[in-house]
Amino acid sequence: MEKIKMWWSLLSERQRWYGLLVIVGVLGMGGWWLTRPVANPAFPASVPSATQASATSRAGQVATSPTASSSQVASSHDERVFVDVQGAVKHPGLYQFSSTMRIADALKAAGD
Repeated sequence: MEKIKMWWSLLSERQRWYGLLVIVGVLGMGGWWLTRPVANPAFPASVPSATQASATSRAGQVATSPTASSSQVASSHDERVFVDVQGAVKHPGLYQFSSTMRIADALKAAGD
C-alpha cells in the first residue's frame, strides 16, 4: 500500500484527476453492466409433447379408429434418434440410435 501512495504522490495533479476519472468511469460501467436489464428469449407459452404432436399430425387416422387408445397412438410414433457426433472422434458423422441409447453409446460408436 505504501508503494501505491508513493507512486500516487509522484503524479502531477492533472494525472491524478485523469486517474480518478478513469476509476470512476470503470466503476460506473461495471455497475451499469451488473444492474442492466437482461432480455429473456421469447419461449412459446407451451410446447406440445411428442405424443400430442404425433396425435395431431395423424388426426384423420385417430378419428377413423374410435377404439384406439392413447397408449397405442403414443407408442406408434418413430422412436429413432439421430445424433450428429463431431469433434475429437475417429469417425464423426450422423448416427441412428433407439430412444433408449445414451450419449456414451454415440461416442463409442464414433470411436472416442
